[in-house]
Amino acid sequence: MDNCLPEGVEGEEVIWTQAQNLRIIMQDCLAELAIQGRISMAVTLDVIRRWRRDVLRLEDGQPKGVHPVKYIAYQVFWIRKLKPVSDAYRISDLKQREALGDRVLATREIITINERLAVHVAVKSLRRWATTGKYPLPKGGDGEQWTPLDVTILDEHLHEYLKFPDQPERKGSTYENLIYNQRFRTFGPHHLSHILDQAVFGTLREQAFRSAHAPQPAQDVP
Repeated sequence: MDNCLPEGVEGEEVIWTQAQNLRIIMQDCLAELAIQGRISMAVTLDVIRRWRRDVLRLEDGQPKGVHPVKYIAYQVFWIRKLKPVSDAYRISDLKQREALGDRVLATREIITINERLAVHVAVKSLRRWATTGKYPLPKGGDGEQWTPLDVTILDEHLHEYLKFPDQPERKGSTYENLIYNQRFRTFGPHHLSHILDQAVFGTLREQAFRSAHAPQPAQDVP
């Protein structure tokens, strides 16, 4: 039985606002990747409904609180699962449409766009948490939890760990493997949580290393 039932006028307003916000994030990610795709608002609403159901259940089972990474991971899991984006093409290919012809253009459609977006939205949300302490909450608005993450080091770590962003020449990277596993293997939100945790811990480890090996200021000799 589907548990995503209407939640009353106030709940529906929250869901609509959250879906609009998520759609803007996905549009931003598509623009950064120079990809044009069609985003279904109906599916985006379903993403939010199912994410809310999952994380509200998590909150009930974890009275000490849910880590921000889990809120992010569960949301992007439903992007990967429900696939709100279709008809996605690189803008460079669309500009060559007449030269390529529809048959060739069809082979250029990015059929893994939702798996890719799941990664990019996760990274964008993780960076937002690192810079502002804010992360999405199911009841509306943002949660806020201070984090010691240095976003510059986080970016460096994500680039090395995921070979992020999209770089076709780097086949076999964690990023490419993650896209494949999301699409073709059993892959749950806990897997995404683990990967984001690895990025957080890797960043903190690098920060600690740099701090320990930073040059010390010279002391005046009496």
